[in-house]
Order: sequence, then structure tokens, then C-alpha cells
Amino acid sequence: MNAGRYSLLVALVYVGACGADPPPAAPAAAAAAAPAAVVAAQLPDGPIAAAPWAAAGCVDGKPPAGAVACVGAAAVTADRVAMAWQEHPEWSRDQAVDAVVQAELLAQASAAKGGWRWPETELARRQAMARTLLSRAMAKVTPKTLADADIVTAYKNPAIRVHYDHADAYFAIDAQVLCCSGSPQQCQAREDVRTCIDKAEPTIRDLHAALVADPPATGQEMWARVKVLALRFPDAAAAEVQFFYDKAKPHAEQKGYDVMVQAYADAVTALRPGQLSQPIRTDFGWHIAFLDKVDPARRASWRDPVVRADIAAHIVDPVREREAQRLVFERLRGAGAALYFERIDAVAGVKPATAPVGAAEDL
Repeated sequence: MNAGRYSLLVALVYVGACGADPPPAAPAAAAAAAPAAVVAAQLPDGPIAAAPWAAAGCVDGKPPAGAVACVGAAAVTADRVAMAWQEHPEWSRDQAVDAVVQAELLAQASAAKGGWRWPETELARRQAMARTLLSRAMAKVTPKTLADADIVTAYKNPAIRVHYDHADAYFAIDAQVLCCSGSPQQCQAREDVRTCIDKAEPTIRDLHAALVADPPATGQEMWARVKVLALRFPDAAAAEVQFFYDKAKPHAEQKGYDVMVQAYADAVTALRPGQLSQPIRTDFGWHIAFLDKVDPARRASWRDPVVRADIAAHIVDPVREREAQRLVFERLRGAGAALYFERIDAVAGVKPATAPVGAAEDL
């Protein structure tokens, strides 16, 4: 079977099972849409009563435990009202109750008219049953029930692991006058870059003097000061700089995508938060760093309860999506499905394929 079509089928099955109808805008509109949820109960065999779900409902007009109203013999349960209220928090309590009661009235009227057998009702029933099955399955996937394998996989992602296993993290605001944006080796080899850096030295020293005359107290102040001073020094710019650095290791042994050139790293790591550096010359140009803060090193594994809980809270939704797709795949393998793509394409207005109409592909 064509892999593209197979992926499309899975997407359609998944979306169709998970998709929800548009939320009602008012209680009356909600009542019109509610029978889909009511008729999701299993249809009995033989003649269908007007409201068979009322068999265990209200007796002599008295609501059973957990019910808040009676509509004929049918009980309106508190969880139905709570669900309506949750979907529409802008409603008042009375609006939520009215919406559910109206839905019950219309559902009973629909059942009495034979609405059980209407194609629209049957479609809504199937969709409601699919959503309910998925919702119940996904409710079992919680941060506490995630498998260790999922936590470990997430932890091994460098972008995630760095939050829990890292050297000291330095956060600085950099006032800079740059002459090159290539690699250090490329910039260092260019004579025009070296000449540019030499000519920019008076500018960076005047900029430093202006910052020292009115020193910033925070990173935000440093950013604002550089932006204002750029009116006097058009070549100057401000940038946020963040990097990890282990001062116990030589510069050559520092690891990570964010390793700074040694001249800059040495200057910044020698500062205390709130301090301003002297002008720093690098192969790119000139810098004046303001150290905003330092987050101390952290060496926590995925087994750390705090780390595990944090990772689980962030990946539970993707895991639920994966489990929903797995559930659909299992049903496809167990029940099987025959797809008549030529007929599907004809309905969608796609040019018919060369295969004869009616040719099926099994999943």
C-alpha cells in the first residue's frame, strides 16, 4: 500500500476520532448539539423507547444521588452540568443548568420521533463513542504513569538535558562593535578585519567611559543604556549572551555549542553579577560585558524526583498523542480495513488512478 496514503488514513482516523464539534455559543444552541452525547449509550435491540436511559432515573419526581434535576423520568446529573460549565466558563450557573435541561428535552423529543435511526444521529453516536474511547484511554496517561523509557528519551535530548545537567551558566548583556561575523579562524585571517578592529578601539573606549559614568544596575538597564548610546556611537549594538563554563577546566576542554572565545570567556567569568567588564578584544571585534546573573552548576539525573516530575509534565501531551495513534494502529491491525482509493478520489475530485474502480487495498 502507498505509504503516503497510509499516513493520510491514520491522520484522518486520528483527527476524526479526536475532533470535537464547535462549542455552542448559547444554552439553546448547546441543547441542539447535546443529543450526540446522549445517544452515545449502547442502542438496545428491538423497539426503542422514547428515553430508555431514564430507566434508572427519577422516581416520582425525586432525583437519585448525584442528580440535580428531573426531566420527566430522566435524571440530569451534576457531572453533565459541570461539563457544560467547564466548556463555557462564561456561563452562569443557571445558564449551564438550562443548557443541559434543554438538551435533555430535545434528546427525548428526538428519540420519540425515531431519531435513534436518523443517519445524522448514528454518525454523531459513532463520533461520540470514538471520542469517549480515546478520552478514557488518554486519561490513563498521566505524568505519574509515564514509563521510565519516555523520561530517559526526553532527558537524553541535549536541549532538555542541559536544564538539569550543566556547568555554571552565565547571562550577560554585551555592548559590541563588530567587524566580522564568520568563524574565529576566518576573521583572524582577514587583514581588513584586523584593521577595522584597530580603528574601532577609540569608539569602544569612549563607549566604556560613558557606561562607567552612569553604570547600569541590571541587565535591562544595560540593554537600555547601550540602545541610547547607540545614537552617539552608531556602530555599537547590544546583544544577550548566554553560555556555560566550567572554571575548573581549561578553555580547550569546555564543551557545548555555546563555547565563547577564550578572551571573552575569561573576562566574563571573572566578573561578579552586576559588574561591567573592561573592553574585550576578540577576533570578531570589541565587547563590553555586563554580567547579569550566574546560575550555579547542576548535576541532576533523570532519576531525581524533581527532574522526573518536571520532564513528565512537559512530555505527557506528546506521549498521549503517540498512545492515541498506537490505539488506532492496533485497531487497524485487529479489525482490518479495505480502502477503495479510486472511489475516495472520485468523491474528492481527484483524477482517477489507472487501477480499475473498486480495487481495494487492505491494511
